[in-house]
Amino acid sequence: ALMHRERTRAEADRLSTRDPLTELMNRRSITRLVERELLHQQRNGGVLALLMIAIDDFRDINNRFGQLAGDRVLRQFSRLLTSTLRGQDLGGRYSSTEFCVLLPETGQAGARSLADRLRQTVAAAEIGPDGIRYTISQGIAESRPGETNAALLLAQADDALRLARHRGPDSLAAGGGG
Repeated sequence: ALMHRERTRAEADRLSTRDPLTELMNRRSITRLVERELLHQQRNGGVLALLMIAIDDFRDINNRFGQLAGDRVLRQFSRLLTSTLRGQDLGGRYSSTEFCVLLPETGQAGARSLADRLRQTVAAAEIGPDGIRYTISQGIAESRPGETNAALLLAQADDALRLARHRGPDSLAAGGGG
């Protein structure tokens, strides 16, 4: 009974922190980690960048190929994202079609480098059973010294993503901070 209770608790913890489709961290987990990293940065100095990512024209993918194909694209992208991240980077699914990467001890230049590697990884990816090719748009925000407001930093990254999406598919924009 004790082992069953522990397994149930571990499963409940996993379900409360992970997105069930992609197995990445969920929005709540990402937000908590950004808060924690901003406090760490405030105590120890350093810099923190956020990369917000969206799959371009995702609604068209779902409309043209169906929701199951869209789910396969999301799972494939999450694997590509995970394989591109460095050990200290933390990625998660921020909303239905947006992903967020927390980049501790990384400024805008490092975030741009990761964003470019990720864009190249997606462009070179095997297409999969549905034959779907896609691009991503990305927005970067960098924390200011002493910044402790996670919601503000996330909003800046989201605003930069919105600007990138306005520029067109496969775009990158930076905003906020530093």
